[in-house]
Amino acid sequence: IMSLLLPRIIAQMDRMAEEMETQTLRAIGKGVDAYVQQNLDWPAGLTALSPEFVSFGDDQLLNNARGYPRYLIIHPDATPYDNGTGITPSNLSNYRFLVISDLTQDVNPTITNATQFDALWNTDDSIAPDQLIQRGTIKSQVYLVSLSATGTGGSYRIDGQVTDSGGATLARYGQFHVANSVIELSEDDVFVGGSGVTNTFTLIEDVGFQFDPGCAAGAKWHVLGEAC
Repeated sequence: IMSLLLPRIIAQMDRMAEEMETQTLRAIGKGVDAYVQQNLDWPAGLTALSPEFVSFGDDQLLNNARGYPRYLIIHPDATPYDNGTGITPSNLSNYRFLVISDLTQDVNPTITNATQFDALWNTDDSIAPDQLIQRGTIKSQVYLVSLSATGTGGSYRIDGQVTDSGGATLARYGQFHVANSVIELSEDDVFVGGSGVTNTFTLIEDVGFQFDPGCAAGAKWHVLGEAC
């Protein structure tokens, strides 16, 4: 009887372990999302998530229940990430991450380029059921900032990164930034200590502003498509 039951018992235990690990990886993925939104940057590693963004200790984060290590892998084209300069629309699709765990071995994945990352991202999970992968993207946490000018002047600062016109015409700008980034629009040609700032806001949606030197002072930066 035991010879008949034992394989079934082991198979059931393996399924339960896989289900628990899947839930754990999902929680870690949510922790990465929360970390990026609060810190405007990627976590340096799994332990950076504890205890604020996940309820696990370092040991629980680094290793699964079978004692094998987990891995956080960020798309190579999404690092390093400087929220001040933003993400180009063409590169937004690369802002993805993987959390990998295997209940039978240390997979120790080597990912050094986009091709290797995409191959792992597109892995058919049914082919390697012991290797569990949590896939994540920050697309839902970033918004497009569109800035332009109809004439000379103006400056702005996004998450600490300053762009001055120096009296020339500001180049058209269109980059994605993480939600809660602070944006300041100044009517001064050089952004110094926040002088001349007429618009300051926290990014919570796609925004578009235009600088028009022909408008009255205090209204030169206005919503794109609207009058002074």
